[in-house]
Amino acid sequence: MAFTTLGTIPVDLSIRPLKTGITGFEKLSILRRNQGDLVVVAARPGHGKSLMATQISLQTPGLVVFESLEMSKEVFELRALCFELKVGSQELEYLEPKALQTGKDRLASREVIIADTPQPIETMVDEIRQLAKQTKPELIVIDYAQIITTITWFSRIQEKIGYCMKHLKHLANEIKTPILLLAQMNRSFEMRLTENPMAQPVMADIADAADIERWADAVAVLHKKSPEQIDVYVLKNRHGELKDFSLDFIGSQFRLVNQVGGL
Repeated sequence: MAFTTLGTIPVDLSIRPLKTGITGFEKLSILRRNQGDLVVVAARPGHGKSLMATQISLQTPGLVVFESLEMSKEVFELRALCFELKVGSQELEYLEPKALQTGKDRLASREVIIADTPQPIETMVDEIRQLAKQTKPELIVIDYAQIITTITWFSRIQEKIGYCMKHLKHLANEIKTPILLLAQMNRSFEMRLTENPMAQPVMADIADAADIERWADAVAVLHKKSPEQIDVYVLKNRHGELKDFSLDFIGSQFRLVNQVGGL
């Protein structure tokens, strides 16, 4: 083992938050540029995790790799067009061809590449590693943790999740690129809310949470408080404060909007 004298180690004094368009994430340094951060965003189905990941992908400058294990690339394109043009999905077919092409041109100008063919974590990590040798991504997004498969067989899903988390954290550190990993929540938080409207989510509300908490640098939970608002609870943050914030939700446009006066 090689030792290094403290005080002689080069450090990056210009670490900056990744520009995601989500002000709360930027102010709390949830995702940081050129850093090996593994960030988990968890929610129940329909509470905005894939929507947030799509929007962050579109608003992050530079190359973004989106590994979609559930949402097809066609659905991603549709949501992205609605976001870019600020229209609902049912309005797209009535747009003038020129307006629709404007949206497609905007998407093409963004450096977002998407893979929607499920593959084992070992293959996924190797392909991203090879890509990073040619062009370093600014962000990697994976949707979502509990459905990642592995070549290695595990009898318990908790063991599989831990194996995947370890691989992803090592990859993030190796290529110095943050990874945004989506995760599924169980029903316990919703059940507590029915008994106590002021209830707060906890780490155990995330399905198979033990190794997620261990390996993640930051963990945030989303909850759709109303049809127009999504609350964001920051449960872990190694590089900033633990603060909750809310986002306005425009469902028809697949859009989250920073609240005036919020983080």
